[in-house]
Amino acid sequence: MRKKIIYFSLAVCISLTACYDDEFDTGGFSVPSLILFDGGFPQSTNPLLKNRLVFSAIDDIEVTVNATNIDELQVTAIQSDGSTSLGRLPITNEQGMLQTSWAELGDLDRIDFTGAPDSEQPYTKRLELTEVAPFILDYSADGTDFITPSTTNNDSTVSVYYELATANTPIASVSFAQRIGEDGEFTSITSREVNATMAEQQEIMLTVPDENTLGLDESLFVRATVEGANGLTYEEIIEIQNLAVALASEGEFDLLSAGGGSFSFAQLDTGIFASDQADIRLAVTDNQLNLEADPASGTTFVVSEEFDFALATYQAVRDAFAEGTAVSRVEDIANLLTNATVLVQVGGGTGATEYAALQLNAIDRVSTDLGSVSIRYKANQ
Repeated sequence: MRKKIIYFSLAVCISLTACYDDEFDTGGFSVPSLILFDGGFPQSTNPLLKNRLVFSAIDDIEVTVNATNIDELQVTAIQSDGSTSLGRLPITNEQGMLQTSWAELGDLDRIDFTGAPDSEQPYTKRLELTEVAPFILDYSADGTDFITPSTTNNDSTVSVYYELATANTPIASVSFAQRIGEDGEFTSITSREVNATMAEQQEIMLTVPDENTLGLDESLFVRATVEGANGLTYEEIIEIQNLAVALASEGEFDLLSAGGGSFSFAQLDTGIFASDQADIRLAVTDNQLNLEADPASGTTFVVSEEFDFALATYQAVRDAFAEGTAVSRVEDIANLLTNATVLVQVGGGTGATEYAALQLNAIDRVSTDLGSVSIRYKANQ
């Protein structure tokens, strides 16, 4: 997993001059009251981030207010559409504790703390709070990040990675559910107890349903829900698109009808191979150039005059192959239509079945018993 969960907030100021800032103070007074805030995630040492605290969405919001030369502060949540009084905060021994919640704060812009030190004119100190998710999510499929193909022959395994962090509220549990398509219902995948404020580099695994359940270009939705010890919950949903499997292996090879050479999809090369890997060879039979394979390889062919080689995917080749008549030999390739594609099934229909598409180019009939062919291929080996 490549991402780490990191939350920043402000560093506490340690001197009067460092914390007295017109950006955050309003009103006139002759004897300033020093007000500092503490709480949330571990604070940044960046002085530009003072008076900014960060809490997760399921945290109990607890802000320690250190204030000198003052007995109480009026606390007001300033929101985008108005304000909400949070009451008066008593200051005892130069300290008070503001306890509130994201629900009470609403669409928060900032919190104002207003007081009057030593009967001077009231002034206001501003605090900015930032709400963050208590986790980050990432996923990969079959070892490749953010690509999620599935097939009915070999369903993709998806790994969902997550990290958890809260500022002060222990996370009771994290649970996952999945839904097929926009209109489906979520069903539970797994639930795990946490009982901590942090969990690093966790992983769950799920299998993408087969195409009878999840169609191509349809989405699988995974919902992650975190519940705090205080009963608050937060959830996010990630969308995993079910894409056709690309035939990622592409190339060209030449075959001669003499010399006994063949092409192996296992090796993606030409040469002299064991019979179970001699997938394609060129042979002259009855004065015709034919494509064939050693019977031990389990390779069979279907010729299609309508298949679009440029759009070949695993599913497209598999489905077109299933619609045709499989043969062990493609006869008289010199007379195939120029737009014909040879679809190949390697493996004889076992669980390890592979597919490929072939374009036959530069067919050269040298003599009655000698010829060559240049072949372009796309395969998923």
